[in-house]
Amino acid sequence: HKGQFYSWLKDIYFNSGTPLPAAMQRAGEFLKQDVAWQQYPNSRDTSKRNTTENTYSCRSSYHILMTDGMWNAATTAPNPFNHDNVSIDLPDGKTYTRQHPFQDSQPNTLADLAMHYWATDLNANLSNKLPTYIPFKSGNSTTDYWNPRNDPATWQHMTNFIMGLGLTNSLNSPGIPWAGSTHEGIGYEALVAGTKAWPAAASNSANNVYDLWHAAINSRGEFFSVDSPEAMVQAFDDILSRIAD
Repeated sequence: HKGQFYSWLKDIYFNSGTPLPAAMQRAGEFLKQDVAWQQYPNSRDTSKRNTTENTYSCRSSYHILMTDGMWNAATTAPNPFNHDNVSIDLPDGKTYTRQHPFQDSQPNTLADLAMHYWATDLNANLSNKLPTYIPFKSGNSTTDYWNPRNDPATWQHMTNFIMGLGLTNSLNSPGIPWAGSTHEGIGYEALVAGTKAWPAAASNSANNVYDLWHAAINSRGEFFSVDSPEAMVQAFDDILSRIAD
C-alpha cells in the first residue's frame, strides 16, 4: 500500500499554488449531491443499491483541510452566497445577523465559504435530523446557539477542521496571538468581544493564516496550528474525538 501511495504521489502535478477556497468549495458542493448521504455510494453490489431507506438525513459531514501555506487564489463564489457579513435566514427558522466572532467586512474569503456551507441546507430533500453538538451550556439557549464552541445546526451542513502546518509563527497580528487552541486565549476573547477584528484576508495576503482560524470558527469546527509530526498526530486524535462526540 505504501509503494502504491508513493507511486501515485510522484505523478501529481504541482503548480506552486495554494487554492484552498476552491478545495473547500469542491467539498461543499459534493455534499449537495445525493451520493454524499447514501449508505453505499457507488456500490456494485446489487444487494446494496441505494434506496430512500439507506439514505441518512442524520449523517453529520466533516471536512478536514490541511495546508502548509496560505491561500493565494480565490474562487468563484456560490450563487446565492451566504457570507458572514450579511443577515442569513437559517434553515431552522433562526436568523444570523452580523456578529462577532463570525463577521468581518472582507469579501470572498475562506471564512465566507465556510459560513456559506454551514448556514445553507445542503440537501433540501432530506429532513433536518442532524444531532446538535452543544457541550458548552450556559442555561440560556440563545447564548448557547451562538457560542462558536457549539454546533446547533440540525440541517445538512459542512463543519471544517482546518490544520495549518508550520504556520504558528505567522499568527502574530497585534492583539490576536494564537494561544494553541481555537477557542482560548486573549486573542480569541478579543475577537468574540469585537475589540479586535479579523485581519483582512485576500489572495496572497500574509493575513490568510488567520482566515484558516476564522473559517473553522464560522463552520463550528476547530483550527489546529501544528509544528511537528507529534502535534499533527494529536490534532487528528482531537478531530476524531470531536467527531465521535
